[in-house]
Amino acid sequence: MGRAARRRKAKTKSIDLALQALLRGDIIQDDDASLHLPTDRSQPLPGVIQRRKENQVEFDKDEKLLVSQLGYMPGNAVGVVGRTRHLDQLYPCLYKVLQKLARKRSENDEGLTDTDFGSAPTALKLYPLAIRNVHKGGKSGRKFKSRKRGHDEMSLGGCETKGDESNGNCTTNSVIEPFPTMYWLTHPILKTLISQLELGSTDNVIQMQEKISSLPEYLSAMKDAHTSYGKHRWELLTEEDKADVARRKWTEAVGEVRGVAGIRKFDTVKCLHTHSAHYLAYLGSKVGNAPDQECKEMEENLVGKWVLEAVEKIVSALNDDESKEEENLDQTKK
Repeated sequence: MGRAARRRKAKTKSIDLALQALLRGDIIQDDDASLHLPTDRSQPLPGVIQRRKENQVEFDKDEKLLVSQLGYMPGNAVGVVGRTRHLDQLYPCLYKVLQKLARKRSENDEGLTDTDFGSAPTALKLYPLAIRNVHKGGKSGRKFKSRKRGHDEMSLGGCETKGDESNGNCTTNSVIEPFPTMYWLTHPILKTLISQLELGSTDNVIQMQEKISSLPEYLSAMKDAHTSYGKHRWELLTEEDKADVARRKWTEAVGEVRGVAGIRKFDTVKCLHTHSAHYLAYLGSKVGNAPDQECKEMEENLVGKWVLEAVEKIVSALNDDESKEEENLDQTKK
């Protein structure tokens, strides 16, 4: 077994164990988790604050759940666009499981008691620019990745906001970078289930890509979804930030040229999670209350839809297995 195969096997095992823990309603305690959480992503840009005010987004009720899901509150979060209750009609098995497990978890976490888990976020809308601290790492660091993508960092050395990162304000050690992923999957169980698909033998990235290419109408629908994504991402920027992006030649990264999560080739699938987040935002705009006109005009992401359908099948099978176990247990007792 080669190194790549061993890594894949280890990752698959890790995801399976995480899913089992989540399905039990456990609170996963990972001593190393804090090492992977960004400590510099909670600072909001003026453009983010402006968009939040325009859509009357305050995060008073959502912040506690978002922090429990992600480990921190993203500074470029503009609003919640997908919620658990939006799954009720189309994905009833998934909805019931999420509700059931949410109640279990609330019993183990005093900070989540009396929480409306029907309103638990599944997808978050993010501003196309983000603040982070200056990173001086080597080839594995984010500075290398940013440079590799051709993005010049925009220093905040002249930022008028005073304070340090502990109170959420930008500092002279901060930079702005493009953030092409506009819709972000937040729910831990959904993320883990979709990770299983990515590493599995069915409904994985390669098979989804082959399915897109199987019919012209699929390709056309995905092209519309990518184009819509890029258009809405660009429109999300304030006029001031659009001018800044153009001046720094970041237009391709966050403009209309690239689609979902910055994808250039619309007949490819980059990540099932990003497509799912886009679809959940679309679903939220149809069955929920769209926060703005932009969401009402979203195009459906077929890949995200197929992923959710695959997840529904997985959860339905899990429900059947659980029912059989309960039935066998009852017969044993008799």
